[in-house]
Amino acid sequence: MTRTKDQYFAVLDESISQNGNVSTYVIAASIFKEPRIDVERVFITFLEGARIFKTNRLWARKRYNRIRTALKWNSLNSSLNICSWHVGENFNQEGLRQFCLAKVLIALQEKEVWRCIMDSRANPDAQDWSEPNRKDLYTLGMLRRQRLISERLELSHLTDHECALIGTADVVSWSTRKYLIGEDPTFWNLISSHSILI
Repeated sequence: MTRTKDQYFAVLDESISQNGNVSTYVIAASIFKEPRIDVERVFITFLEGARIFKTNRLWARKRYNRIRTALKWNSLNSSLNICSWHVGENFNQEGLRQFCLAKVLIALQEKEVWRCIMDSRANPDAQDWSEPNRKDLYTLGMLRRQRLISERLELSHLTDHECALIGTADVVSWSTRKYLIGEDPTFWNLISSHSILI
């Protein structure tokens, strides 16, 4: 009897800091073993009735222990976090995003992660909901055309209401950004042994 190889998926979210004319941009990918529905069920139980997990809201309410608990949940349940980051001028935030996205997609393929779910930037008032995410899909296509990633790698965009698990990438990207800008390393320290910076 042959054993099938484990399959993995990743959830991705971003975090941004501005300091004067400079932005620090982070995209974190948290990798989990398929099937997504099983992992998401465990995370929804962790949420204890909350519909979504937004780190900035918890930070504003000084719910630091809840953030720490989410990071510990991530370390126990994810396979790995890959945190792509770059620093650049504020006027080029979209360029920073696409650069970080390209790096993380290539790194995910190296880990044989073929299904990626990224937090959607969909504007509910927009005529075309795909418009804010179109540049991400362009980056995906460019990487395929340059044969840097395979056609097998999929990138879809969902809101955190559609995929609660995005909250775990949210807390990882937030903690990574706090560490990189020298604000607070204590949150990053909870996941540093389980995460790589690229």
